[in-house]
Amino acid sequence: LLLHHVDVLNDEYISGWAFNRLLPGNPLQMSIRINGRNIGTTSCSRQREDERQSGMHSTGLCGFEYRFDEPLDLTSTGQFRVTTSFPGIELHSIPVSEIQAAANPSRPIFFMHIPKTAGTSFNNHVHGWFGYGKWHSHIEVLSQETQRNLLSEPQYVAGHLPFFRLLELGIDLEQFDFHTILREPYRQIHSHLAWIRGVGLDSGSPFFHAHPPAVQELALVLRSQDLSTSNGLTRFVDQIEGFQCDFFDNIQSRYLLDARPDRVGEDDLALALENLSRFSTIGVTERYQQYVARCAKFYGRRHLPQKTRHNPSRVDPLFDYRDESIRSALYPLVRYDQALYAKVVESLTN
Repeated sequence: LLLHHVDVLNDEYISGWAFNRLLPGNPLQMSIRINGRNIGTTSCSRQREDERQSGMHSTGLCGFEYRFDEPLDLTSTGQFRVTTSFPGIELHSIPVSEIQAAANPSRPIFFMHIPKTAGTSFNNHVHGWFGYGKWHSHIEVLSQETQRNLLSEPQYVAGHLPFFRLLELGIDLEQFDFHTILREPYRQIHSHLAWIRGVGLDSGSPFFHAHPPAVQELALVLRSQDLSTSNGLTRFVDQIEGFQCDFFDNIQSRYLLDARPDRVGEDDLALALENLSRFSTIGVTERYQQYVARCAKFYGRRHLPQKTRHNPSRVDPLFDYRDESIRSALYPLVRYDQALYAKVVESLTN
């Protein structure tokens, strides 16, 4: 009857989610034990939006988080174990030999989260590498002052912020370890179009109102357009302008620019390629597990293959991106991203 998952367990804290599937509205009280000794209790009532959106829990109020009073002594030997349990039920028990100390980076870390490239899955996987309160995702929704403060500390920060937004904050780009993931451009734009259009399918839903007004507006526009045929896509490509270009016009190249262009061009591609040298690691969605392993090595983590995919598309495909007429219609929106992606794939192959 009890569903649960431990997302993070390092020497500083443990977090995850748990609930009774027959009584999902009644938060569970979880005991944390070390070698059988109860050291504390926590309520499984924290908001977990990922579990709500996935349909796992109706409200998402099922998360837990517990910070140890002191970091665990990872030099202990014998049967030293950390266990989560409910009365009469042991859910998760792990020996200390499998626990790692939280990484303490010497430089600020920024993961440039380009939409629909598996960035949410990556964030949810790696935040457990870092200490309590040392990771922050989706900082684009925060005030500029808060963004600036978070980016000034040696910790893991992620967000939908291109270089030119970071520069507007007065951030010195030389001080960062940058990481990002790119995706095959036709797949990326299909997923992004489908996702934003899906936001507008039910304009009365909490999911719709959870998004910024600009996304809501764009979602309603896409809902009324034909995006299933090459003719419909050609009209869409010809009509987009202004802020819509920020969502769809060669968005992966756009994220790597020092200034916002109306439309991405050849000169912008050259700058995007030049700015790739700023990154400590660059991956591609199509080789996601290899990228996670590379980042784990970069931060001295043991690599455990990630089994859970986060934030998958919940709507039907809009079109077949392998169809040549579809690809021709979308080409202006992916032309420079294709060149960028090819360069990254070539670097990963050599």
